[in-house]
Amino acid sequence: MLWQITAYTYTYTLAGAVTLVAGWMSLRRRAEPGLTSLALALLFITLWCFTSVLELTLTPISAKVACLTIEYVISTLFSCLACLFVLEYYRYDRWLTLRNRRLLWSLIGLDLALVLTNHWHHLIWTGYQLGPPGSNLIFYTYGSVYPILVGSQSAFGTLAILVGMREAARATGAARRRALKLVACLLAPLVASFVYIIWPDHPVGLDMLPLAFSVSGLLIAWITFEDVYLQVRERTVALERTVTSLRTEIRRREQLEAEQLQAQDTLATRLADQSHKLAGLYNLILISGQSLTTETLLSQALQRIGAVFDGATMCFFQLERGTLALEAQSGLDMVVGVSLGQLPTSWIPPGPDVRADLDLAAAPDLPPALARAGFGASLGKWVYLPDRVLGLLCAFWPRPRPFAVEDIALFGAMTDELGVILENARLREVVANSAMLQERRRLARDLHDSVTQSLHSLVLSAETATQLHATQPERLARTLAHLAVSARQALKEMRLLLYELRLDSPFAAGLVQALQTRLDAVERRAGIETTLRVDPATPWPKFWERELYPIAMEALNNALKHARAAHVTVRLGGDSTSFTLEISDDGCGFDADDEQARAGGIGLAIMAERAERLGGRLVVRSTVGGGTQVVLEIGEEPHEANPNPGG
Repeated sequence: MLWQITAYTYTYTLAGAVTLVAGWMSLRRRAEPGLTSLALALLFITLWCFTSVLELTLTPISAKVACLTIEYVISTLFSCLACLFVLEYYRYDRWLTLRNRRLLWSLIGLDLALVLTNHWHHLIWTGYQLGPPGSNLIFYTYGSVYPILVGSQSAFGTLAILVGMREAARATGAARRRALKLVACLLAPLVASFVYIIWPDHPVGLDMLPLAFSVSGLLIAWITFEDVYLQVRERTVALERTVTSLRTEIRRREQLEAEQLQAQDTLATRLADQSHKLAGLYNLILISGQSLTTETLLSQALQRIGAVFDGATMCFFQLERGTLALEAQSGLDMVVGVSLGQLPTSWIPPGPDVRADLDLAAAPDLPPALARAGFGASLGKWVYLPDRVLGLLCAFWPRPRPFAVEDIALFGAMTDELGVILENARLREVVANSAMLQERRRLARDLHDSVTQSLHSLVLSAETATQLHATQPERLARTLAHLAVSARQALKEMRLLLYELRLDSPFAAGLVQALQTRLDAVERRAGIETTLRVDPATPWPKFWERELYPIAMEALNNALKHARAAHVTVRLGGDSTSFTLEISDDGCGFDADDEQARAGGIGLAIMAERAERLGGRLVVRSTVGGGTQVVLEIGEEPHEANPNPGG
């Protein structure tokens, strides 16, 4: 018979099945420290239990010897894996180096080689004999190396037990209890073997060692799973706390984002408000460059300041004889029943600071006129000129209100700018009066130098003609001719003065149009034939005209006043490399070689200076009785000499 089933066969089969399940569960949790080694150890115990089943059920001697060999191999591997499990579980990484692992597996490999080659050398067991009839057992006689093999397995188990005891001594609470349980589980196979040996009537055919190892492995797996469960629960609690903290953080961040968005909206609103106020300040500054009357400037300034400060009622009180008289206002007409005539200066003492009344009705020194007006809030600051105090600028609001620091500072800056505007207006009036006075003096000088002299000559010629009419009739014709010439010359000069009085800016219409207007308004009306020749292909920069026009005017004035010419020609010509302006007449001329004659006129020197600023030169050609030519010649790239000759 080949098979013999006993009751112990089912015991080993059940133990192997349970151990297999525990090993599979451990393998699924192999990410935890030590569980990979534990899973392999449990799988080897399973194999040991199933091999014990085969040893009990198989009757051939060779099959039993093969099963015994497998059991010794499994027991050696289990001892090693159990030791590795304890070291990995308690994280003894300094012992589990690559070198130590290689040494350990080398010893295990040597033990396994001795076991598997025992039929050659018989160092582990030397023989066997059959057991009692019906027991289906074999008893072995052991060789000299068997104690060493058993000692190495015991050494691995002892090392694992020592590590567990060390961790129990170091730990406290649940960790100590878990370490002690682990040590007890590791001692279980040794205790079972000892009990089996000293038990006098132990069951025949039952080997307690694989069952003890199975129970020990199951208990170790249970302890480890419990620890993993506790760790998972702790991690879960920690994760829940983290999630709660994250939710709290998310809510806080959402609140911060909402506050940030609100702050951005507030900042954008304030920025737009400040931009509006700065634009108002800029518009107020632009007023100072306008040539308007003081009353108009003051009215526009109050309107723009009031637009900046939310449509406030603006009032400017001028300081007169120790009181503040209302000089200008903006928005006061919209307030029904309010009349502000005069205010005492004691209300706001003179000084550089802005007075801000958030609740004007509560001010202890409130003037009666303002009390009757019923304003709620106000800002006030004195307007200073460099030499005196001009007045007081006030802004009124119908209801009490707070003022930001920047609003008070902006009001002070606008008040100072109002002082600048009024001072500029005063200076423009002074400059305008001075310019008017200078122009009057120039006209008086020109009238004295030209028209008055011509009229005086007319008077003398008329008196001479009256005398000659009675005494020397033959000279009367020459005198009358001279009288006509003087009258025409006076008329020419008078027309020139009238043209200069009516003349607008000559640069708006361009040089050619300005020259044509001059020739039509003065020379032709004075009876002088004129010719204006302009080469269509002649280019010149626009800024040259500020020098070319005065040069041409000076030359035409000289021809009109001194040359007594009948024909005047103005020519503009040239190309991309040169430019020529020529004014010629057919008048009486002068001696161009006479230094005294050339140096006598300041007009020629000014014309020469203007020509130099353009990078050219002025040439004057004239002969007595042969007319005069004034030529401005500008060579190649002359504008590099002075890019801004009119400056």
